[in-house]
Amino acid sequence: MLDFLLCHPRQKEGLVLRTLGEDAILYNPDTKKAHVLNKTSLLIWNLCTGDSNIEAIEHEVKSRFKAGDVSSVRSDIEETLTMLHAEGLVVLK
Repeated sequence: MLDFLLCHPRQKEGLVLRTLGEDAILYNPDTKKAHVLNKTSLLIWNLCTGDSNIEAIEHEVKSRFKAGDVSSVRSDIEETLTMLHAEGLVVLK
């Protein structure tokens, strides 16, 4: 399991992002795969600047969305970051 408290995720360079309303398609030319991001995963990806840790990302997500169950926000972010990392869309540093 990744230790998100110590890392500052950043977007992988060279990806192509196209927004479609509140959602987006993120294309990785290296893998030739496209990924659909909903508005929440898009926000998380946009917050992956290399400057913010998971606590800062969690704070921003909570401030932008009225989450019904705030206890699950951290685990949802961790799940999203894990997926983005596994797909080569973010680098954990």
